Amino acid sequence: MIVIIIGISISLYAGKRLEDRKEEQAQLRILENLQQALANDTVKLSVERDFLQRCSELFQGIQTGDVVANPDSAATHLGMMLVYTTSEVNTTTYEEMKFSSGFGLIENKELLQQIIDHYQSSLLLLTEYNSIDKHFILNRMIPFFENNFTLYSSPTLPEVGSRDEIEKLYNNPQFKNLLQTNLIFKINTVAILNAYIASADSLITAIQKEIKERS
Repeated sequence: MIVIIIGISISLYAGKRLEDRKEEQAQLRILENLQQALANDTVKLSVERDFLQRCSELFQGIQTGDVVANPDSAATHLGMMLVYTTSEVNTTTYEEMKFSSGFGLIENKELLQQIIDHYQSSLLLLTEYNSIDKHFILNRMIPFFENNFTLYSSPTLPEVGSRDEIEKLYNNPQFKNLLQTNLIFKINTVAILNAYIASADSLITAIQKEIKERS
């Protein structure tokens, strides 16, 4: 009887050890995948942020009359006014965690909360704001250009005769209001992207530390 009990105990212990090992491997896989996704996102979003920053600088040039003074650059400047970003983020690993036992596998509950906060707070803010900006460009900026500036789609605007139309557009109060609103959107988007990238970098550091401690 004692031998049987010992045998069962050893079997249960071995089974538990094997299960723990599988869960540990699954946890490391999740963390490694999440770290890689975050790293890829930060690179992509940093490029997008820098581009939007350049757009903001061009908008400010339009406000100071740069387009009127240099009509040759009008196509570049005005074309930037129709830019918006989707800022697509890879949430595959996080979604797998939500709809499987992934959350339960993360033993470090402080790290788990940081992961949840990143995707449910930082990402939500970025996604919602981009949606507003996209709506503004598609439903207000583009229709305005189509109705008020027939040459805006030209690849270049070097003709002297186009200066009058550019000046007319620049002096349109609605254009100035749209330009200012667009500038505010872009500046805010850059700020939100910076906050998201900082959150992702902080999370990457925390994940790297956790992986190192468990390896």
